[in-house]
Amino acid sequence: MVLPRRAAQNETKSSYAFSAVRTDRCSNSNEGVGLAPQGYPPPSQARKEPGPVWRRWALPLLALIQIIAIAAVVSAAPKNDHKARCKGSPTCSKPAHSPSPSPTSVPTHSPSPSPSPTSVPTRSPSPSPSASDPTQLPPPPSPPALEPLAFGSTSYWNTALPADAPLDPDSTAMIAWLQGDNVGNYIRLGGTGSNGLWGNPVYWSSDRDPTYHVINTCRFAQPPEFAQIRIPKGAASDATSDSAMTVYDTQKGIVYGLWKASYDAALDRWSACGGAVYYLNSNGLDHEAVGSDEPRNNGHRGLPPSTYAVLFNDIRHGAINHVLKISVNTTGCAFVFPMVGDECGTTAALAPPEGTRVRIKPSVDLSRLGLSPAAMVIARALQRYGAVIGDQSGGPATLKVENTTAEGRGQLWTGILNADSLHAIPLDAFEVIRPGWRP
Repeated sequence: MVLPRRAAQNETKSSYAFSAVRTDRCSNSNEGVGLAPQGYPPPSQARKEPGPVWRRWALPLLALIQIIAIAAVVSAAPKNDHKARCKGSPTCSKPAHSPSPSPTSVPTHSPSPSPSPTSVPTRSPSPSPSASDPTQLPPPPSPPALEPLAFGSTSYWNTALPADAPLDPDSTAMIAWLQGDNVGNYIRLGGTGSNGLWGNPVYWSSDRDPTYHVINTCRFAQPPEFAQIRIPKGAASDATSDSAMTVYDTQKGIVYGLWKASYDAALDRWSACGGAVYYLNSNGLDHEAVGSDEPRNNGHRGLPPSTYAVLFNDIRHGAINHVLKISVNTTGCAFVFPMVGDECGTTAALAPPEGTRVRIKPSVDLSRLGLSPAAMVIARALQRYGAVIGDQSGGPATLKVENTTAEGRGQLWTGILNADSLHAIPLDAFEVIRPGWRP
């Protein structure tokens, strides 16, 4: 501001600059509000005359105006007002309310979470993924967390075939016969439909489950263990003419196979036609088969229930480490090791006898077939361990999967496997191992 001057007196022009007032918004305090006329003549050089009246009140008036302006600035300053400071800032976050705030605390930055390592298929539970993603599968059933390995590691059923395993001299001709006799030129997967039909439900029992004397409803012999089978409540067989189901009792060390199984809720009673019993600590061979180490192993003409179906958990864990069972349209009137009986479907010379073990040729590059991750797990098992022809299907060559619908868990195979998941592997990609040969 410039003060008025009188021209007649030729008064020297003086400028007044006032010191700035600093406002500390954090402490809401004002420091050193000063009034310092710079360049004003010192008292010794000032004029002696009193001067006009306005000069006596001009400086106080200016100081008062300055104080009022400073007060207005201070009152308008945001006193640690978060909303005022955050207004218009897209990155300003809501302040945290602490029970004991510290006036000297300094905001800290939380470290970002470390990225999760790439998951590796293990036997531990994993998060539930979407069923539409075939690379990730839904969680396993809770009872139990792990399926036991049926039989010993050196069992016929758990031993992989070497690449140079001997072949049947008529391998090519037998495979050609199967191509002509079966509906479709690949192995279909039974139990993958929306209702799970023609799959095989699998249950796990313990001493917490009720014990049943399963009534035999047919002429086939029934193992004595069927007089006391522990079956979980709510269990149901596959709702087809086979009405099959499997029950593992890990405490007793037995796996049971039930055929044409039925539950009468009114009488709380189970019935089945015949049945199979195999002890988990044995080598898995029927008591009539050469080399069996368990006289109580019995049923299904030598096929243990552990081979009946692809377990959901095995697919989830990424490996099937045992031989599987497949059915074909018609089998020959003969049987070979490890089976001890047959259904005698045809006398055709090239029809495979029950017990015939087939595998995907080692020369087939599975990675070039465009298989889904789940189908690849099955294909690798069929190439490494192979499958035993153990039943007649009356149609296509079929491999069953676990019937999770009958188990009450819903159809878990949706988006993972379907009936045609192995269509890229034609039957002529298989070869026949020499009948009766054991690794």
